[in-house]
Amino acid sequence: PKLAQADAAVALADAQVEVAQRDARPAPSAGVRLAREGSTSRPGNPSPGSNIVMGTLAVPIPAFRRNRGEVARRMAQAEVARIDHGALL
Repeated sequence: PKLAQADAAVALADAQVEVAQRDARPAPSAGVRLAREGSTSRPGNPSPGSNIVMGTLAVPIPAFRRNRGEVARRMAQAEVARIDHGALL
């Protein structure tokens, strides 16, 4: 039972490292906006309405939110879990 518990602790620690690393990655976002402009026709200058499609793409620059402290802490916990697991073998 202690070996199974150590296996679970290693798996949990590895998953926590993955989550911490994922939080440090930028999360891009995309968007599309549809709009319709009305007609501006005047006598002698017919101008039908227009459909407008606008797209946006935002990619944050990870200059400040690198999550280094949390990643390092989780990696240290994973290493401790592996050492504890190795001690049981």
